[in-house]
Amino acid sequence: MGYLKEKGLDTLIASLKQPVLGICIGMQLMCRHSEEGDVDGLGIFDTCVKRFDNSECPQHKIPHVGWNTVEAKVEGLVDAKVSGRHVYYVHSYYAEPCQHTEAVTDYIVPFSAVLHRDNFYATQFHPEKSGSVGEMILRNFLDL
Repeated sequence: MGYLKEKGLDTLIASLKQPVLGICIGMQLMCRHSEEGDVDGLGIFDTCVKRFDNSECPQHKIPHVGWNTVEAKVEGLVDAKVSGRHVYYVHSYYAEPCQHTEAVTDYIVPFSAVLHRDNFYATQFHPEKSGSVGEMILRNFLDL
């Protein structure tokens, strides 16, 4: 966020009218606040980013690395062909579910896998590393 603010990109990004896709930390930067660095984000999505806490389930490793299912709450980037399929994650922080959550994944707690508001879309997972499922998600974005 420091770099975005230093270069004036924080206001530029928030003012964009074309479809914008944030991936992983890009999604987290679009949220209101992050525990990572205790920093305010762009505020596009009204939710906070929290660090996973595995104290009650130490078998769940942090960072969350690997394949997990994504479940659509509403159709969007994750449609019926994608919901329930596996996507690839690498993260220690997650966005809490909120009114902008389109899809969720459960790892320690349910979290926002996909956020959408107006022309802003974001995925916590890496579609570019998620094989044919990721390709479908990126195609859904390109077809907006």
